[in-house]
Parts: sequence; C-alpha cells; structure tokens
Amino acid sequence: MIRRNTWILLGLFGIVLLGAWLFQNWRQKEAATQPTPTAAAGESLFDISGSEIASLKIESRAGNRLALGRDDQGMWVVKEPEERAADIASVEAGITQLISLRGNILNRQETDLSVYGLADPLYVVTVSMNGGNQFVLAIGDLTPTENGYYAQMDGGPVRVITKYNIDPIGNMFENPPYKETLTPMPTSTETPQAAQTEIEGTIASPSVEKSTPTP
Repeated sequence: MIRRNTWILLGLFGIVLLGAWLFQNWRQKEAATQPTPTAAAGESLFDISGSEIASLKIESRAGNRLALGRDDQGMWVVKEPEERAADIASVEAGITQLISLRGNILNRQETDLSVYGLADPLYVVTVSMNGGNQFVLAIGDLTPTENGYYAQMDGGPVRVITKYNIDPIGNMFENPPYKETLTPMPTSTETPQAAQTEIEGTIASPSVEKSTPTP
C-alpha cells in the first residue's frame, strides 16, 4: 500500500506542474498581445510627399544638430552644422526613407514618457512643409528586444519603429550629406620646356679662354 506521505507528495507535485503550465500559458498570451515590429507593419507616420517639404531639422540627445533647407532655386542646402551645398541624391534618399516610416501603436500606454525614453528623446525630427505646417517626430529608447525604437508623432500615441529604419538618422550626424568638391591639381610656375631650354643653354655655352698673341 502507498503511504499517506507519498500521496501528499504526489499531490504537491501535481500542483506544481499545474502551476507551471498555467504560468507558461499566461506568458504566451502576454507575448501575443505585444506588438512585433516588422518592416511593413503598422501605420504610416507621414502622409506627405518629398516635394512638399521645405526644411528638415534633426536634433540628438547628445546635442548634435543637422538642418537642411532649400535655396531660391529649390535645391537642397545643408544649413547646419556647416552651410554648404548638399548632395541632392543623398538628401532625397534620406527624405524618402523618412516619410515612408511605419510604426505599431503599443497596446499599453504609460503616462510616464521616460519609460520609453521620450521625455528626453534620442532624436527629434522636425519636418517643415511649404505651407507652414510642421511634423515633429520624437524617437526614444530601444525596445527590450532591441529590434525597434519607441517613437511619438506630434504628441500622439507611442509607437514602435523598426531599428534599421532609425539607425540611418544617427549616421547622418557623422556623415552630413555635403556635396563633394573637387580639389584642383597644383600648377608649376615654371614650364618644363623653359627649364629644359635653360639647362641646354648652359651646357651649350662653355667658357672659352682667350689666347694672347706672341710678339
């Protein structure tokens, strides 16, 4: 016969197994409710075209600043950190990527934005339109899975944007889209032919010693 203590131990073991199964089931349900950011997931943050943008400003938490604007001919110019002509292709590519950003809205919204790093954003992107309207996108910290960033558009709901769509913004501070300028080759003040002529003249004109006639 099985002793009473054995039955008690079996009962406790069954309770532990049941508790573990219930906890695992709860964790799976919680994970299913969390947004999984993908390249094409979520709603579009911007509903504009690149030709409507008059200027673009990006500020970082570290104090870096990049500003782009258009000149009188509508061409892009880097205003900050140094005012110079911009590489149009690089600017247009960056703007196209920016206005195509998409993000998932979090199911649970914390009132304390510091939880997401949005009280002191990693980047603040200000897009000014030709008509005077502005869009402000704040980008916060990495998500716990480190595959996305928390973001907030114009004080709206907190979203998650995939990491590889945000990383190029930081790279722009290290490599501003300046237009490359060609460095002219140095020129000599003395032409090779003139120098050669001078050398040949020296060789062809030896010194001649005059003889004194004998009386």
